[in-house]
Amino acid sequence: MKVKISKEDLLQGIQIVQNVVSPKATLPILSNMLVETKKDTLRLYTTDLDIGISCEIPVSIMEDGAITIRQKGLVILLGNFRQGMWSFMRARIIRSILKDKIAA
Repeated sequence: MKVKISKEDLLQGIQIVQNVVSPKATLPILSNMLVETKKDTLRLYTTDLDIGISCEIPVSIMEDGAITIRQKGLVILLGNFRQGMWSFMRARIIRSILKDKIAA
C-alpha cells in the first residue's frame, strides 16, 4: 500500500473512528485501526467487536493494500509533523514519512 494524503485529512478521519478504540482492550488487535485502500479511497475502520465505525477519505493511491496500525501510535507520529501532504507505505511507514518530511 502506498498513498499520498494531507495530515489534516488523515487526522480528521482518525478522530471520527478513534472513539471506538478502548485503551483497555481485551484483545491487543482491538487497539489497532484497519487502514485499507480501494478506488482512490483510504478507509479507516475500528471496532470493539460490538460496535464498528469506518471513515472514507479521498486520496491519491500509488499502490493498493491494507494494514492494521496502532491508532494511538499513528496519532502521536502525526503530531510530530507539520501540516501538508505526505505519503506512506506499508512495512516502511515511519522511514517513508521521515524521508518525505526531511526532503521538504
